[in-house]
Amino acid sequence: MTHDTLEDHVTDALTHPAYDNLHYCCEEIVNHFNNLEYKEWAGEYYARTGQSAAGDPPEPHDMVTCKGKKFDLIVGIARGGLFPAIVISHILNIPMESVFYSSKQGAGDNKNHANNLPELPLQRYGKILIVDDICDTGFTLAEVKRYYASKDYNITTATFYHKEGAIIEPDFYNVKLPKDAPWVVFPYEALSNEG
Repeated sequence: MTHDTLEDHVTDALTHPAYDNLHYCCEEIVNHFNNLEYKEWAGEYYARTGQSAAGDPPEPHDMVTCKGKKFDLIVGIARGGLFPAIVISHILNIPMESVFYSSKQGAGDNKNHANNLPELPLQRYGKILIVDDICDTGFTLAEVKRYYASKDYNITTATFYHKEGAIIEPDFYNVKLPKDAPWVVFPYEALSNEG
């Protein structure tokens, strides 16, 4: 499929069958922070998507660390974390910044160093929600979290998916995947590869 304009790309992305589920996941991250009970959330998620939310309920520390949190800033890790970060930013009416960091960059690429992350428009001890689409190996999320925690920010992390065996566990995630799960391709990635 070819796209003539940016509007064509956006229209295709927003009408993609998986868009509603991704948007729903973003809403559910927000609802989790706003004290929805997990069983109610999991039941609604199953009713809407036909999929199990995350298997077993999250560990107790997940519920404790995420309940009732208020944030000063949403930080989306480009590129995959931008979609959920934008939606969460709009739902919560909280400003958003984007950062680029990838643990998959080549060794000679200076974008690969967490010390090159931008300064944020936030005072010390500000509360940040760092968002990515997936915590695969966990290196990207861990490095971004480490860097901003070293600047005395209060950090919470959230992802759509969390893969077993990652070096970090997000404070909140929608679905836990087994370590050997196949590569996840999100609908916005699939559209960018069509051609």
